[in-house]
Amino acid sequence: MTNPTMLYKAPGPYEIHGGHFDYIIVEEEEIEASKANGWHLTTPEAKEAREAQLQAEADAREAEAERLAQIALSDENKPPTRDELEQMATSLGLPFDGRTSDKKLAKLIAAASANSDAA
Repeated sequence: MTNPTMLYKAPGPYEIHGGHFDYIIVEEEEIEASKANGWHLTTPEAKEAREAQLQAEADAREAEAERLAQIALSDENKPPTRDELEQMATSLGLPFDGRTSDKKLAKLIAAASANSDAA
């Protein structure tokens, strides 16, 4: 005789323990396979896994923005376009507006990239 077990994933359509989760009920012998597919034994575990996934995605976006900034700023023969500068600045969370010159925007990006490299 097996024991059914409830497993959780975040986010999901059901409000459980102060968060939104999805859930499944599996037999004891299915628990490990389900955990390998992203299900968790508790809602706190599911929430932590989701937060870690979101952080990893944010880190990847930031790393890509920094990589693109370094490429664009290092090519002296071909300066980055205004659109490229604005994309880099936006992805780095830098404030700017239409009055910000391309040169100033490039300096802000370079400074932000240097600061994140030092951190």
